[in-house]
Amino acid sequence: MARQRRAVRSMRGSVTHGGKFLRTGVRTHRSGRTSGSAARLGLILLVASGASGASVAGCGGESDRSGPAGRGAAASAPLNVLLITLDTTRADALGCYGQPLAASPQIDRLATEGVRFDQVVTSAPSTLPAHASILTGKQPYAHGVRSNMGYVLAAGNETLAEALGRYGYQTAAEIAAPVIGSRTQLDQGFDHYRDLDAYDVVRKFATIPGPTGPEPQEFIERAADDITRRGLEFLRAGRDRPFFLWLHYFDAHRPHLPPQLYLQQVPESPYHAEIRFIDHNVGRIASELVRLGLRDQTLVVITADHGEGLGEHGEHSHSFFVYDGTMRVPLIFWGADAVARGRVVTSLVRIIDIAPTILDLVGVPPLAEAQGVSLRALLAGDRSDLALTGYGESIEFRTTFGSAILRFVRDGDWKYIHKVEPELFDVRADPRERDNLASRRPELVDQLRSRLHQLIAEAPPRPEGAEVPIDRETLAQLAALGYAGATTVVPIEDEAATLTLAGADPVSLTDAIVRMSRAQGDMKLRRYDSAAKTFGGLWKEHPESTAVLYGLIRALLGLDRDDQAIPLLRRGIQLDPGFGDFYFLLGSRLRAKGEVAEAGPVLREAVDLEPCRLGPRVELANLLAAEQRYAEQFALLDAGISRCQGEVREGFRNDYAYALATCHEERFRDGARAVKIAREIIEAEGGTQPNYLDTLAAAHAEVGEFDQAIETSRRAIAILRNREISDQVIASFESNLERYEAGQPVREP
Repeated sequence: MARQRRAVRSMRGSVTHGGKFLRTGVRTHRSGRTSGSAARLGLILLVASGASGASVAGCGGESDRSGPAGRGAAASAPLNVLLITLDTTRADALGCYGQPLAASPQIDRLATEGVRFDQVVTSAPSTLPAHASILTGKQPYAHGVRSNMGYVLAAGNETLAEALGRYGYQTAAEIAAPVIGSRTQLDQGFDHYRDLDAYDVVRKFATIPGPTGPEPQEFIERAADDITRRGLEFLRAGRDRPFFLWLHYFDAHRPHLPPQLYLQQVPESPYHAEIRFIDHNVGRIASELVRLGLRDQTLVVITADHGEGLGEHGEHSHSFFVYDGTMRVPLIFWGADAVARGRVVTSLVRIIDIAPTILDLVGVPPLAEAQGVSLRALLAGDRSDLALTGYGESIEFRTTFGSAILRFVRDGDWKYIHKVEPELFDVRADPRERDNLASRRPELVDQLRSRLHQLIAEAPPRPEGAEVPIDRETLAQLAALGYAGATTVVPIEDEAATLTLAGADPVSLTDAIVRMSRAQGDMKLRRYDSAAKTFGGLWKEHPESTAVLYGLIRALLGLDRDDQAIPLLRRGIQLDPGFGDFYFLLGSRLRAKGEVAEAGPVLREAVDLEPCRLGPRVELANLLAAEQRYAEQFALLDAGISRCQGEVREGFRNDYAYALATCHEERFRDGARAVKIAREIIEAEGGTQPNYLDTLAAAHAEVGEFDQAIETSRRAIAILRNREISDQVIASFESNLERYEAGQPVREP
């Protein structure tokens, strides 16, 4: 039981088992950049989608820049801002964009009451880079975030939340998926940023087919009703200054497992039924704004980060290709009396124009180095077209299969896709992009290719610090969401050089990404055998792809096939010696097999590569303890405490205190010191983490305070039960409780 108990201490000070995490709660901090793993980002966007629109009148003119102008210089109060982003929602998934299924009645209504932009392109078909573009008004090659894995929003970027925060706005965000959690540094400027790391969020549950029949499963995301619940709480709290609230809905992401009520409403398509579920929640938010009398004072912006392929061009999900199924998104402005009603803007705009428009409308100076522009003239009807150039990119073919970055440029209705075999489409006449006109219109291909080179040449300097090591926890979470990618980021030193095309044309890899997507979907549903077969076939075809190899290893480990996984882990180290998780997984598997002599050095390599990652250091500390090398164990944990910050440091302190309380050798035990450390940790985080409470209970028992040990242990177990943690994990905590009730301290190993 002790071994199982220790295993749940492996991730950033959280209790984990079977993909479950209990964290410390919503992050609360001041606006602006902060130290640590995340620079807080503030923003309030409301993302949905709509059909018709309205015009904007008198919202903070150019001459009024001393502060938020709201509805003009004479306005008595500045406008609030609500941003709603609908993850994985293609424009034509909504009725106001032509969807015949009854997927979005609430959003359709908002569209008719506001301004709907018909032709909107996103910057990337992936969640993190697209949201970074929404918040900074910059393209990925300018803000530096190129993929969901291996990137953070560098502090050198200025965000919408920071700009609004400087002018007195309260900023808050409710985030539904870890792909844009605080560790990505999208939280820059936010006073409050509640993501999947928060202890008080409700995760999505759904019933999936299992080997013995239907079984419930928890997913690494928050369901729409939890985002809405927190959004309503925020709106109902009385405020004496304007606010910026961002609500992020993730339900339309695969796998599509909508609540039964919404599947009954849209039985033809689980994807559109998920959107119907989101639509209901967006309607609740809009209705509450009206009920509270906030509609006329709140600028609501509804958009999406990207769409979903749904099988078009062979892509069932997203991330790889840059066709309009994933790159055309909704954009609706609604609410404030500054927004006119019933307008539809048919000219091209970009998601990078959202933040500049919001700041212009509320009378706050523009973002530094933003590439987007204000759409105010289009909203008001003063102009019909700003002659903007659309851009989008995907680096996933490059990171997964070694081919070139895939990019597109759009000018009006013409869209050029830059690849070995170029493509040119008239997207108005051919919205499904089936008729490639590149060979028939070579002059347009040359013109748009030149425009692409010009965009890259004129880009503002990219801030440093965007590339980060890909840690196991992040990779595992994103893989569980269905994303695949490289194990190590290769920085792009010369952006212009990447415009030179070489390698396989992405279209020739369509079958590979279809199978990759299927395997990732199987992993998310824990169909490890099917995933292993698919990844195995891909590995034979692409033996240099660490992304494929890592997927195969994870599937084999899910099947407990360590003997097959271990040689592949050794191969992974050869292919990518800088990826710490290959070492960590190999060391952990070797230790489980009793091959300690080899496991120790491998785990030390993992610690050296990622010194402030909890898992490798704790695994090595456990190995040292099992060998009764207690001095080395304590020194290893102490080094982590000295070197690291934030939750990771508290995780190491917690393990250090637990070792002080439970060490088998008396000369290393110090119960009083363990009590002191455990109390400090719990006081700082609020007493919500079961593993911290369990450490305090063990410390109380070591000094003979068994009543306190029993009470504290029961608190920890109660929290576990409320979080629906597995019985196996709870049993490991209960075994300690039984010791305390018998008047015995815990001794490990």
